[in-house]
Amino acid sequence: MVDATKPLRGCAFLVENEIPDQCFTPEDVTAEQRQMRQAVADYVVKEVMPKIDRLEKQDFPLMVSILKQAGALGFLGLEVPEAYGGMGLSMIDSALVFEGFGAGGSASLLVTIGAHGGIGTVPLLFFGNDEQRGRYLAKLATAELIGAYALTEPESGSDALAAKTKAELTPDGKHYKVNGKKRFITNAGFADLFTVLAKVDGQNACLLIERATPGVSIGKEEHKMGLKGSSTCEVMFDDALVPVENLLGQVGSGQKVIFNTLNYGRFKLGAGAAGALKAGIAQVLAYATARKQFGKSLTEFDAIRAKFADMVVAAWVGESMVYRTAGLLAKNLHGVPFGNAAAKAIHEYTAECAMVKVVLSEMVDNVVDDAVQIYGGYGYIEDYPAARAYRDARVQRIFEGTNEINRMLVLSEFAKRQIKGEVDFLGPYQNLERVPAFDARNPQTALPVLKTATLAILGFASEKLMMRLEDEQQILLKLADMLMAVFAAESALLRLEKMRQTGNADAALAEAVVKVCLRQAAMVVRDGLESVMAFAEEEKWDASRTLNDLAEEAL
Repeated sequence: MVDATKPLRGCAFLVENEIPDQCFTPEDVTAEQRQMRQAVADYVVKEVMPKIDRLEKQDFPLMVSILKQAGALGFLGLEVPEAYGGMGLSMIDSALVFEGFGAGGSASLLVTIGAHGGIGTVPLLFFGNDEQRGRYLAKLATAELIGAYALTEPESGSDALAAKTKAELTPDGKHYKVNGKKRFITNAGFADLFTVLAKVDGQNACLLIERATPGVSIGKEEHKMGLKGSSTCEVMFDDALVPVENLLGQVGSGQKVIFNTLNYGRFKLGAGAAGALKAGIAQVLAYATARKQFGKSLTEFDAIRAKFADMVVAAWVGESMVYRTAGLLAKNLHGVPFGNAAAKAIHEYTAECAMVKVVLSEMVDNVVDDAVQIYGGYGYIEDYPAARAYRDARVQRIFEGTNEINRMLVLSEFAKRQIKGEVDFLGPYQNLERVPAFDARNPQTALPVLKTATLAILGFASEKLMMRLEDEQQILLKLADMLMAVFAAESALLRLEKMRQTGNADAALAEAVVKVCLRQAAMVVRDGLESVMAFAEEEKWDASRTLNDLAEEAL
């Protein structure tokens, strides 16, 4: 019997069946938690959006004052322990707050909050020592100090570990002398504390570097396509002397800090996107309802209704993924001490965090694109909200690792689990004979078909390409899309099953959404199957009959 108190292992969703009681869903959110989420959204709508024009013109003193106000309200130190001035809440609560910021309507504020309270605080929270936490955490929780995360360099973006910034220990052993340059650093224009990846004797290390440190300088503001209310600058280090006490963890553990911080950041980006999706749909729906053409409301036209249907499916499935992953992270982190244990707990769901980031960022892109279309000519005018949302959304597919890199990361995690013997994906493929026909009208049977088909293609590609697979990026992207489609579909189905168990009145509507989601997933799986098969034929491989059967019958 499955223990509902234990989370499913990372990547195991493809070969193990999670039960509804194991899965956290949006319906499990308590009334108090919903109030907290709504309080955040209301704060942004009432206190921030009336000042959006000033923020868009880079009124950074205003942005700093908003951060301090958010800190005073407790919105910044959610996961920071009470002993350090925070609220000591879980990843579920954090997701709710980020969803609230996303729903408020200011992407610039959401990104600023994320760079400060997310990736700007997480390295210190999880990997700092008690002295470092005592020195900085309470001030970060209230925004007395504002944080930033300095990773990207002019020559190292996606290849983060190729960073060239160097930190040399001074002869007296009291300081690191830091030299280098970081680029595209969010919050750099007003941040007080930077988490910086640097090389120490060729090894990766993370340092906490204060803005006031001699030798630290900030470049000009980048002229960005969107997120004009956020600060993005270069940060330069010219013989900056940083106390050795500001080393996070040990020399050589820098990659552990940055990669787990990115996992955290990817998840929170997805949570913010979930809020932006729902709020954006409500906004464009209000416009379409009031707007009349040919004597009818826009919502009466079937072509427009189809767009809204796609939006609603995306928002419902997207938030299902977010809160399922939030539940996994919350269970795995519960009671875990900071440091290596926390790093291991976060790393367990690297693939799931990456999938949330990719899927939600692309959902937002699709929704804002449809919003501009529904607004028509007005959508192209800056006086209307669709234009700003369109510009602001585009960078989400680049943030926290491009979506292409994140797709590769998903496949890499699955491969590692197979090699380490943690999860067996090839065994089911090798024992596969046949799967039943796909029928979206019956979600309980449709999902196993999609899982089996995905296992078959994953196993087939791994077996035939073996060590070459990592170089066949077009195939890898297709495989990642299949895995994400299955994870999304299962997240939606588990939520539906839980709604049925509790007698939720919206279960009938949710079932319609799930059926659409399953059909969409089947299209992704079919596309991946056909791509791999075509590649196999091009290479003159003798594809197994099982794969042919799947291509002709299963989907």
